[in-house]
Amino acid sequence: MSDTSESKNPFNKWWFISGGLVLVIAAALVWILVIGPGAANNNNDALPEPGNSSSALPEEPSSSTKPTELAGGECDLDDSDQQIPTAAPDAEWVDYGPLKLPTSTTIGPNSQDGAVWSCFAHTPAGALFAASYFTIGLGWNDYEAVAAAGVVANSGREQWIGKRTEQGDVTIAPGEAPAIAGFRFEAYGGTEATVQIGMRYGELERMVRVFLVWDAAAGDWKVDASKGDPTSVTNEVTSIANFTPWGVTYG
Repeated sequence: MSDTSESKNPFNKWWFISGGLVLVIAAALVWILVIGPGAANNNNDALPEPGNSSSALPEEPSSSTKPTELAGGECDLDDSDQQIPTAAPDAEWVDYGPLKLPTSTTIGPNSQDGAVWSCFAHTPAGALFAASYFTIGLGWNDYEAVAAAGVVANSGREQWIGKRTEQGDVTIAPGEAPAIAGFRFEAYGGTEATVQIGMRYGELERMVRVFLVWDAAAGDWKVDASKGDPTSVTNEVTSIANFTPWGVTYG
């Protein structure tokens, strides 16, 4: 695969970046171990050159009318706001291992059981919060539990788990965690959503694309790993200047 189409894991990458430019290049060799199982469906071998990354950014995403009512139960959050966010949603950023994730009492997650977070609102904002969680949760070391609860049970999940298992546990030195720094919606249709999560690694900026589907039985968003790896960082976007700024700065 060429340099412009390389898929990498955000956590291992950050572990090497702090050592300087030479180690950044070395980190790329580690990331190649976690190429998304849905690469063929994602056309990752045809990613644009970094200098043309703006051409890969979507136009205004499509949106549908209000989806059907939720299945009920504790995950039954307010689904009335079907507007795709154009500004940073209010969030409380909380620790998830050495990283930070957004939470909201009205958007989700409404249930937290250790590493497994669930119950996100059936709204574009709910999809955004879910995408942020899955990007971090599946990249961290409790990925098996997160995948069992939050990834659609298809061949893509099994392939993804196999590749993630080969990678093994990852470590992040104190103060060297990557950070969510922005977002863009590619599409939102009520039952499906595609969200780009902008990530910042020191001075470097990259993007992770998350494909979500609405599970009506569970009343929650889940990842479809058959369409792409939700933890895979690519050089498709080398600047998140066109993303909506959103995130937290580590102290």
